[in-house]
Amino acid sequence: MQPDALPPAAPPDAAAPAPEPAPALSLPALATLQPEDWIGLFEQLDLAGVVRSIASHTVLEGVLGDTLSLVLDEHNATLFNDEHRKQIEQALIRLYGNTLQLRMRVGTIIGETPAAFRRRRERELREAALRRFHEDPVVQGLVREFNARINTDSISPVSTGN
Repeated sequence: MQPDALPPAAPPDAAAPAPEPAPALSLPALATLQPEDWIGLFEQLDLAGVVRSIASHTVLEGVLGDTLSLVLDEHNATLFNDEHRKQIEQALIRLYGNTLQLRMRVGTIIGETPAAFRRRRERELREAALRRFHEDPVVQGLVREFNARINTDSISPVSTGN
């Protein structure tokens, strides 16, 4: 078989279904906020640097009145101090436009933090890219024709801006 006789490459969108999208960016009312809303809410917070990193390792424990309670993963709490809590609290106040109090405690995480969600999503996107690459007829033809080996470390998903 000649290289120009290989079948055309599959379109990049074909084959595997898309991985789970990021949670919706709507803003739930504070009184109705649930733990599963935290990842989407976190994405809307105006945080950067260490404070954003700390907040990314939290889960929502609950809301009682005007008090929002987060649990910070004990394995990511080394740098945490009350100034970080205040900055996260201010970001929440800017977002909700009202006075609320943020309570944070260090503990064992039950559920998925924003950081864990991001790692899982990146892994799913990479696995989907690898699957599409291996299933591509041109790649299969090249492997077969030239006894090629695929360096899977060089494969990464195309960024879609999400």
